[in-house]
Amino acid sequence: MVLLAPAHIATADPEDPSLGDSNDYVTSPDITTRFATTVKWFVELKSTPTSVGGAKRTIQAQQDKFITDARVEGLPAEVSRTYTSLFNGFSVEASATTAGTYATLPGVKAVYPVVPVTAPEPQAVSPELYSAIAMTGADVVQSQLGFTGKGVKVGIIDSGIDVDHPDLGGSGTDDATPFPNARIAYGYDFVGDDYNADSSSPNYDPVPKPDARPDDCLGHGTHVAGIVGASGKVKGVAPDVTLGAYRVFGCEGPVDEDILLSALERAEADGMDVVNISIGTSFDSWPGSPLSTAADRLVSKGIVVVAAAGNDGHHFTQAVGGPSTGSRVISVASYDSTLVRLDEMIVRDGADKKSVGFNDATGSPKATATLNGIPVVRTTDPLGCVAETADLAGKVAISSRGTCSFAQKAVNAQNAGAKALIIYNNEPGFLAATVAGDTEITIPV
Repeated sequence: MVLLAPAHIATADPEDPSLGDSNDYVTSPDITTRFATTVKWFVELKSTPTSVGGAKRTIQAQQDKFITDARVEGLPAEVSRTYTSLFNGFSVEASATTAGTYATLPGVKAVYPVVPVTAPEPQAVSPELYSAIAMTGADVVQSQLGFTGKGVKVGIIDSGIDVDHPDLGGSGTDDATPFPNARIAYGYDFVGDDYNADSSSPNYDPVPKPDARPDDCLGHGTHVAGIVGASGKVKGVAPDVTLGAYRVFGCEGPVDEDILLSALERAEADGMDVVNISIGTSFDSWPGSPLSTAADRLVSKGIVVVAAAGNDGHHFTQAVGGPSTGSRVISVASYDSTLVRLDEMIVRDGADKKSVGFNDATGSPKATATLNGIPVVRTTDPLGCVAETADLAGKVAISSRGTCSFAQKAVNAQNAGAKALIIYNNEPGFLAATVAGDTEITIPV
């Protein structure tokens, strides 16, 4: 049958008891319309793969028979990739109609569409692990228990790792660090720089050009590896781990998920203790999909698998997908930090003083130490929304958020001669204020 949509939860798969409860599926009647443009498919065969006790000889015989049967049908299979360890079968290039025919051949358990997986968008950020390590308890593991990750191998399936990065064992000079090395001792580039699985892109190039050096040109994999094992300017969760870099993205565009499955099998073969996949499909993956099933089988071999719940946070919880949907996979979503680093002001009232964090409003000059010793007074209107009747010359005005725009509050304080304006929030949380408008604001807000 063709597995396209879950029907209901069933009991354990008798052919693969290691997976526990699994999904049962029904054949989709609209395969040729729903996946009319799909050109690559997973073909799963009935024998279990070697990671869950399958025999190589049986698997090979079954795979050979599928190739023969497809040829007899007049639809020879154009095989892209072959799998034996975490999945028994192939990825093949075929039309939806041909894929439907493959699903009827003897020995075929299921056929699934291969979908592209998008790389997370690059972000301009500065490392701020000082709070994340405390939130996860990794600071206690490091400082009190003395664990640093020494002797643990962590595979990063992502855009590669910057082999030359000084916090990851590199020299800091491009292409000057050998691979493998003491920190990044395992890995493989499955695709090459030019690979791009986006058929709508002018740079579309779906043909992988593998390379032995899994260097990163997107940055995301290096970012993830730094969180895991940086040791230098940035200190990661486990600064002494040995890393494996499994590059599955080119310099732009998505990757077909059959390449991710190859990376999972390679990480198993390299003896990784932990595999991190901070990428994945959204909306179109379920616990019984090839990626999620393969990840579960890694766990059954004693390898911890950690996967992103999704990289489409604007869709909230509805975008969770594979391989994090595996029943044994640690599925991790983002979480707001418990700490934030802010500029500080000290407010004194006689002998009492209080430390207050603040953000500069966009469109106003940055607050500086020249405001030291300036008295702070409340605006006549607590909200600062009406023209100020008091003389605020030489003083710092303070008013509440609410009713009118930040810009209007700033104009009123500035017109009254204030040296600066403090706007405090009228509810818990931080302000991201802008005072840009028709009137130029020349005082710090």
